[in-house]
Amino acid sequence: MLERKRLLETVVTKLVSLELAIKRLNDIRLFDMNIVAEDFFAELLNSVYDYSLVNLNHDDPHQTAIDLGDKGRRLAVQVTSERTKVKIQDTIDKFCTKGLAADYDSLKVLILNERTGNYPTIVLPENFSFSGKDDVIDMRQLVRDIQKMNTPKLAAIVELLDRELPEPKKDGGELIELKHKADFDSLIDVLSFLCRPQLAAFLNDVSRGRFKIDLLYLVETPHRMVSGPNFHLYDAMMTERLRAFFLHWQNVSDYTGSLFHDYKNDGVATLMPFADGESAMRHEDLLSEAREAEEALAQLNQCLRDHFPELDLNKTDENAAKAYLQMVAEAEEYVKKVLNDPA
Repeated sequence: MLERKRLLETVVTKLVSLELAIKRLNDIRLFDMNIVAEDFFAELLNSVYDYSLVNLNHDDPHQTAIDLGDKGRRLAVQVTSERTKVKIQDTIDKFCTKGLAADYDSLKVLILNERTGNYPTIVLPENFSFSGKDDVIDMRQLVRDIQKMNTPKLAAIVELLDRELPEPKKDGGELIELKHKADFDSLIDVLSFLCRPQLAAFLNDVSRGRFKIDLLYLVETPHRMVSGPNFHLYDAMMTERLRAFFLHWQNVSDYTGSLFHDYKNDGVATLMPFADGESAMRHEDLLSEAREAEEALAQLNQCLRDHFPELDLNKTDENAAKAYLQMVAEAEEYVKKVLNDPA
């Protein structure tokens, strides 16, 4: 387990370092790094996805629309640091107009950056199949896919990274920046499902004896992410703040199951009358845990502001609220389907 953790940390650090280097060079209009990286990413993609890609630019430096090709799988890959919908659309259009479909059945785009979405408005030519969600791979998705690999394959990936991306001599500041960037990306993933204002409102409602049941599930996805074996933050205090909040939240959730009931079947749970002294004591314990959870959430918020001031918490709250509303809508649609299905 410790060896796997070390390997995963190496993967994240190396790829984040490469991503930052490419971005900084592109910012000053030096794009040579993108070309050099094509050979490296051909080998990396081959190791991760079992492809047999080769760099097509070695034979034709003016290759249009694609950079890597696997003739056996009839798969083509464009490697780019541009992440706009315009770039994706241009790649697809050139792929089709240049007749590359005669040699390749499928096209993927590797973005040496973070994608901007699933590109739902891409216009596809007739008889051409491409998914903005599944056929665009960014650096974060690449890391996630590497994390799914078994330890021997993961070790082989690290061997490739160590060979092609040898550790430079760093001053302490650069290494700290790399770790901070890795933590930032991990927190964005978690906070996109963690709507902090709704969490605070829920804990307040529990103390008042009435709450919306579906709010209990607000934390399910981010809790599962943080509890997973592949989640890691270099920031020890932030790790502690997250885990403290999830611990108290889980305790609150456990207590509500025996103390609240949805009498009207309207999705709102209210505090049940105490049947005995034990129930009253459990309610006191619940109120104590709710206060602890509120304090843990306040400490988490403060740590986020202090350690990651560049985080747009309003934006992550907005995204988390949208995710929550989508979850509620899907649940309601499922219930309607079940009720309307006589079987």
